[in-house]
Amino acid sequence: MLTDRDGGKLYVGKADGNMGFWGRWEYYFGSGHGGNVGLKEAFGTGDPERLQNITFAILEVMDPNAGDGEIDRRESHWKQILLSREFGHNRN
Repeated sequence: MLTDRDGGKLYVGKADGNMGFWGRWEYYFGSGHGGNVGLKEAFGTGDPERLQNITFAILEVMDPNAGDGEIDRRESHWKQILLSREFGHNRN
């Protein structure tokens, strides 16, 4: 989960695949948005200072061999619980 300390908005994302969360976090920091539409709107300004106002947290650790769709279901669960679609940076 990313927390935008400027406005308090949350973004929930998953980190699956070979690189796991380290690879995903590296992508977020390298691009400033990780390819996400909502984060591009908030952080795609090119202002490196803007990125200093983000904090990261791990909400849940799952078995990388979890069944098909289970990681996606858990990501959706957290988005619903934290209202990150309605009041955060998630758009899906």
